[in-house]
Amino acid sequence: MMKLWPLLFAFSALAQPDPLFSHAVVPWFNDPSYVRDTGGQWYLQNTGAPWTLWHNGIVQQTESGGTYDIKWSEQDSSGVTVGIVNSGAAQHEDLALFLEPVVPGDGHGTGMAGVVGATRNNGIGMAGVCNSPLLVAGGGWRTEQIAAGIAHCATNGVRVILLAWGTSVYDDALSNACQLTAQSNIVLVCATANITADLWLNPDWPLWLNFPNMIAVSAANQFGGYYIGCTGTNVLFAPGKAIVRTKGTNEYCYANGTSEAAAVAAGVCAIVCARYPGQDAEAIIQAVRGDGLLDMQVALTSPVPVMVAGPEVRVLGLSKWRYLVQHSPDMVAWQDYGVVMGGESLPAVEGFYRCKVL
Repeated sequence: MMKLWPLLFAFSALAQPDPLFSHAVVPWFNDPSYVRDTGGQWYLQNTGAPWTLWHNGIVQQTESGGTYDIKWSEQDSSGVTVGIVNSGAAQHEDLALFLEPVVPGDGHGTGMAGVVGATRNNGIGMAGVCNSPLLVAGGGWRTEQIAAGIAHCATNGVRVILLAWGTSVYDDALSNACQLTAQSNIVLVCATANITADLWLNPDWPLWLNFPNMIAVSAANQFGGYYIGCTGTNVLFAPGKAIVRTKGTNEYCYANGTSEAAAVAAGVCAIVCARYPGQDAEAIIQAVRGDGLLDMQVALTSPVPVMVAGPEVRVLGLSKWRYLVQHSPDMVAWQDYGVVMGGESLPAVEGFYRCKVL
């Protein structure tokens, strides 16, 4: 009987089709700002189609759009809690997923809560990026309030925390609270300043702590380009122009800036955390950040390549992601062969290989 050595001498092979991210087939939401073919919540619907800008009934310009695909915005993240550490929030008819009584506050916290998690498919207002439960903490802009809010989230099961603000002054309490999130493996999504400058040349706390569980978010426009915000190494640009958000008591508005961009990114992080609960904060950030411009369709729909050469099998996935390698002698019966990080290798034996994301 002839022995099979199908991959040991091949230069490479793709894993069995097992995309990093697949989307559910669900109805379009009926929230008025989210209706198909309207420009309301463009950041949840745009798949790269050109945008036409009008003024007084005259076409001004048409440009290619950035890819912010509905395929990821309809995912279920109800098992992942998002903390919103801000000035508090108002009770709003489109915000029903609060874990605790709402901490009263001004409109900024209300707006952030809406961008992240406004109730979907309820026929009113807008749809949140994710459908995670929200924990609103802080209740004011004093540093001790903010630090206490972060600590409260970190010790109450929150997986993603949104910090849609910054300060130019270092504070020990704020640093200690952020350190607690790092120890607790929480994704800390931080807005950069609303200035066009290098992030690392302008004091911006807590981002300047540069903990591995932090992601810095600046604002992109509808066309996949920069809108406003700090540039620099490891900065993610997410939609931050003409973002629909909740306001006051049962109202809505459009807003621009890195706060809105960070809120969009926080919702996306919650979705990815829900899809891959076994990945740590650094791995989630690596996938979401991608090449620096939020594009979930590209970042999370590629099959995982496996390279087999000579005596080893190597997974060519994201470096901080964990993958389960499986082996089969006949491509019928598969057994777990080992767990590796992206780029790591295992000894190869006769047979076939595939892998999947944990």
